[in-house]
Amino acid sequence: INTISLEALSKVIDPSQLTADLDGSLQYDHAQWIDTRLAVEDFTWQAADLIDRLDDLQEDLSRNDFADDVRGAEDGIDHHNEMRKKIMKVPVEELQVVGQRLLQRFNNSMSSSSGEGGSIGSGASGGNDPDGRALAQLVIQHLDSVHGAQQHLLQLWHLKKNKLEQCLQLRLFEQDCAKMFEWICKHRQVFLANYVEIGRSYQLAKNLQEEHKHFTMSSMNVYVSINNILTMAGRLLETQHYAAGHIRAVAGRLDRAWKEFAAGLDERTAVLSLSVMFHHKAEQYVDSVNGWSQACESTNLPNDIQMLEQHIRQHQALYEAMCQAYTE
Repeated sequence: INTISLEALSKVIDPSQLTADLDGSLQYDHAQWIDTRLAVEDFTWQAADLIDRLDDLQEDLSRNDFADDVRGAEDGIDHHNEMRKKIMKVPVEELQVVGQRLLQRFNNSMSSSSGEGGSIGSGASGGNDPDGRALAQLVIQHLDSVHGAQQHLLQLWHLKKNKLEQCLQLRLFEQDCAKMFEWICKHRQVFLANYVEIGRSYQLAKNLQEEHKHFTMSSMNVYVSINNILTMAGRLLETQHYAAGHIRAVAGRLDRAWKEFAAGLDERTAVLSLSVMFHHKAEQYVDSVNGWSQACESTNLPNDIQMLEQHIRQHQALYEAMCQAYTE
């Protein structure tokens, strides 16, 4: 073992790297060094604790908990809003204040040092003190990590917020479609129950026509609702909805169901119009038969040729009128 005297020590080691008890100029306070170390360790523990809390919240946000109905979707949005409050309650700003105080302590120590070296505590991050610089860098890394984790969590929160809002819009859309499907199915059954009834007389046919007219008008009000639903579906698709394929399929089914129902309404309208016209013409024909019979039974034939020709023309006109009425 080689030893060296205190007087010779300054010849081997730069006095700026020796403390005062070794006849050097390095400013060093062991108590403050320990205090600084403890402060950094406590800060590191706080930062790690916040990272863990933010990780737990991120795990909660990552759950695919989209509701299957409107009420559940609304509750999901309420719960998600509460989640943001939890994120903002994580004391990131308080940790930043603590970190900035530590960095300020290092900066003050650097400014108080002479540039020949520094001590941790009284000279915690002197210009040439690697230990002080390492501690300062560690604090900065922790600050960046916690701040970055919170910002990333807020980004995830906003992304999920958009999806939850899309989920609510989807469930509202599905609910409205279900109501329209139910209405179409119910009224189609009622509609088909009387579909072949066209009336046995003009008045009955006219009554059926009026009833169908009112039914068609009320159905047009439903069409307005269906058209609004289909318009909403188009808007959802424009927003790049995560369930775009499902929305497109349901909207297509609703559109086809309505068109089939509307085609039945149009066909029924045409049939009843023909029925009313038929019974009206038939009753007119029947009412005219007695007059035609009387005209045909006339036995008073004139002797005058001109009068006879006139009677022939009248009888021919009567025949043509009978044929026209029958044709109609």
